[in-house]
Amino acid sequence: MRIVLLLAISLALAGAEDRVDRLVEWFRDRGGIISEKLDIHRTDPSDPNSPMGIFAREKINEEETILEIPRGEGGAVIESADVDDMSCKTVRRIVLETELGEQSRFAPYLKYLAGEPRGAIPSAWSDDGRALLTGILQNSSQRVKSLPLEDMDEWIDHDWVVECDGGRSRTELEAAERVVSRGWDGIMMPIYDIMRHRNGPYYNTENANMYDDSEPIRVSTTQIIEAGTELFMSVNMCGECEDFSETFGTAEIFRDYGFVEELPRRWFFEEQELGFEVDENLEVSWIYDPPTDAISFLHNARVALEAAAGTIALKATHNNIPDGELAKIKEYHEALYQAVLLAATKVNEDEVTCSVSGDEQTCKVSPIRYVDLTRDTAEINLEEDDTDDLEFCDQDTIMNFEGYKDVEDKESMYQRINTFYNKETKDTCFILEETVQICTNYRPHYHEMVVHHTARHLPEIKRVVWVGG
Repeated sequence: MRIVLLLAISLALAGAEDRVDRLVEWFRDRGGIISEKLDIHRTDPSDPNSPMGIFAREKINEEETILEIPRGEGGAVIESADVDDMSCKTVRRIVLETELGEQSRFAPYLKYLAGEPRGAIPSAWSDDGRALLTGILQNSSQRVKSLPLEDMDEWIDHDWVVECDGGRSRTELEAAERVVSRGWDGIMMPIYDIMRHRNGPYYNTENANMYDDSEPIRVSTTQIIEAGTELFMSVNMCGECEDFSETFGTAEIFRDYGFVEELPRRWFFEEQELGFEVDENLEVSWIYDPPTDAISFLHNARVALEAAAGTIALKATHNNIPDGELAKIKEYHEALYQAVLLAATKVNEDEVTCSVSGDEQTCKVSPIRYVDLTRDTAEINLEEDDTDDLEFCDQDTIMNFEGYKDVEDKESMYQRINTFYNKETKDTCFILEETVQICTNYRPHYHEMVVHHTARHLPEIKRVVWVGG
């Protein structure tokens, strides 16, 4: 069995290498330039399922051109004039070239693409896989309206089928998926699209002339690259990415390219105007200042994601979701959960400033930690709104005072004061204007929590003054 497995792996690796060799030969025949210092192979040479990558065969100098992609009639680039969300014309061009088969001048490139795994982006997943992902992000909890991103699965069904009036044949769906996951605003760039994305210190190349169709696309290094080092591009931090760095992060990359980027990662919660980066050391830095209700939102997001983990675990026991899709959902969920936890910790750290004077330490907490009560919030209409999924305190149970008898009932100049008592439980309640203010049996849940938490920070308690209720 082991010999058969090793043979299958060897054949798969050999097949991938053969496709790459033919692609490189075709690329050069079209006038493309690939530096002899580059090597293209699987990121894990022993794993035929690992992604392809571009590596330095030998040391490469800074600002050295490593790739030049010719465009135009005789070039290697597939592109169209429409730079819209889906680039409908580019999809149709790929469909046409695919139908031409060996007669297409892009045949080696199309064969290379056909050999790469399908179903990368969530919108190309199975119905069950998409339902699980969108369910987690959009309906995970009443605590948060949605988590990034709401439009995670719309590329195929909406952008291609509706906006482009596209068909659902296998060739069309595959072409649409390729343009989304491997294209750049409708520009398909052979060889360059093999280079993987990563930001931070790993991002070591830059492209030029992307949007100038009169010039070939040139890719050069931005730093000295030692032999064996992988070359990376960036889909959101590049020179021609415009404002993507402040709007396009890990969630958007997952939606458009189908992978969870390695650290560092950027996260954007558009509705909350919350944006931050998590670096390789798991340190958080704000892309823009967090809103006043950041800690409340992050807490609710954490609770929602913890509930979602149970949903994922339950679905994992069923066989109707492909393993690859389930693995990506888990990976994305873990990355988002990690980001929420780290951001919440950062907010707490930023809000507290402490000073030491002698043996005493004084800490001040910023109001940002607490929900802004001055903001208008949507009011729940208990009679008209659908409240089946909402959680409420059981008021009927809490406000049931069977067995209580009035002890005192007075009318002051300002209000009516009433006290009643339960002889069996020895509970006494205090009421103002027929509204219960406090009962002695509330003490463990209310007073003691306040007193005990405060007392933990005092070395010795001598005198206590209780002010207010």
